[in-house]
Amino acid sequence: MEQQKQANKPRIAVIGSGYFGSLHARKFSQSPHAELVGVCDPNSDSVGRLAKELGVQAYSDHRDLMGKVDGVSVAVPTRFHYSIGRDFLDSGADVLVEKPMCQSLGEAQDLIDLAEKKKSVLQVGHLERFNPAIGVLREHLKQPRFIECERMAPFKKRGTDVNVVLDMMIHDIDLVLHLADSPIKSIEAVGYPLMSDEEDMAKAWIVFESGCLATITASRVSPKIDRVMKVYQAGSYMTLDLGANSFVKTSHVQLPLFDQSGETSGRLDSPLLPMVYNTTESMVGALIPHKGPHSFQYEDSPGPQTQNASLQNIRISPANLKRR
Repeated sequence: MEQQKQANKPRIAVIGSGYFGSLHARKFSQSPHAELVGVCDPNSDSVGRLAKELGVQAYSDHRDLMGKVDGVSVAVPTRFHYSIGRDFLDSGADVLVEKPMCQSLGEAQDLIDLAEKKKSVLQVGHLERFNPAIGVLREHLKQPRFIECERMAPFKKRGTDVNVVLDMMIHDIDLVLHLADSPIKSIEAVGYPLMSDEEDMAKAWIVFESGCLATITASRVSPKIDRVMKVYQAGSYMTLDLGANSFVKTSHVQLPLFDQSGETSGRLDSPLLPMVYNTTESMVGALIPHKGPHSFQYEDSPGPQTQNASLQNIRISPANLKRR
């Protein structure tokens, strides 16, 4: 019976042995529901070290994995997402691709159309959806009226092949769209190229038909890392530090949940590795025979990022972005 279970495990490979690729590979290797069969990267040194650590085969060309895997995780620079994703979808494999999904709407739509044609899973890894603080926020959320997001980081060369909106702000765009849960009425945005050829700092204002307003600021030229979200609704407001793993809710009414100050707060477990694990496991759940992409869930996990939602994120990301 154990051998049968082993045989039924989806065969997974990770394309990319950089920061996120190595995280994905380690989490897939630890999954009781999948078999990591290889890692791939043209950088022979990094992929060799990772393959040796995990006891799997190293590949330098992703095409050598065609027909050997049921699914892949694509964690390479954004400009390669489309070509590599298309190759695997065309071969019949399922694909988990890191955010942003692609560099353009046309590329993203083409991958979606191909996945539908092949009846394959195409999932985008917006791992902030799996942040425990977001899970707690959802429990207290009623009807948000104002959402404020700030995402800051020091400058790094990694990720500068796209602007800061697709590199960093897209996380908060994704979260805001789900929290507001309302059609968009208007968008305004400005961006500034400072350390690269693309915008390195940007600010967006999104007005929803419900009346909710969201302001989102992203910068990859900050002296420190900061990932803060504030959500205001009738009778209370909530502050999340997505980096320090804290959640504070302040209420104007006294409920048994709150202490005498009217606040409830807590520091959650370190989210990064569980977030990556839940992201990879939601992909594995999509690959298990006779189960759909939303059937393999974990506590406090909102489910995998769907392709159409990611397309909406890309559609919104460059909208009205005025370079200054």
